[in-house]
Amino acid sequence: MHRQGLLWATHRGGVAFAHRGLANDEVCGATIRGISTHFKQTIGNRKSAYFHFGDPVQQATKLYIAESPIDALSLHQIIPTKGAAYLSTAGAPDKDLCAHMPPTPEWILAFDADEAGARFRNQLQAAAKKLGRRCQTMTPTLGKDWNEELMCRGSNNMTALPYGQPLCLNSTTNEQSITTHHANNQ
Repeated sequence: MHRQGLLWATHRGGVAFAHRGLANDEVCGATIRGISTHFKQTIGNRKSAYFHFGDPVQQATKLYIAESPIDALSLHQIIPTKGAAYLSTAGAPDKDLCAHMPPTPEWILAFDADEAGARFRNQLQAAAKKLGRRCQTMTPTLGKDWNEELMCRGSNNMTALPYGQPLCLNSTTNEQSITTHHANNQ
């Protein structure tokens, strides 16, 4: 991702995640996160540019939408999906986010398992319904967000299954599933 210009180290030891336009991939902002501190900053365009990776958003068959770049990257590790794009809203989604989204056939709203995440899910689910988009929601069950979910699973316990099937820890003593709710947007 570094070679692609999607992320880079900052001069203070943090990480910058490039916000690129959905239509032209031009970098016009970034989410900056501290590694050893809780520093967070978003700079530049937040209305029509986002950290995204995977297939080009304009051509993707599925669009996974998460709150933070770290969550989008973690979600990709848990659920690597061919033909999908992964996008971060850099916190609260902009009220005009849906206006900038391409007509991706399916949105998967994967926000945090907290009050703010539920609010974001409800907002975007309502907007997706108005636009006639097929939409699902996913909530992490082993942690507050997808990064915690990934850390709880551990790299040896991850199993990617075909889309639509629940994902479970590979453990003889503990089996946890990610909660998936199907939205009827027809």
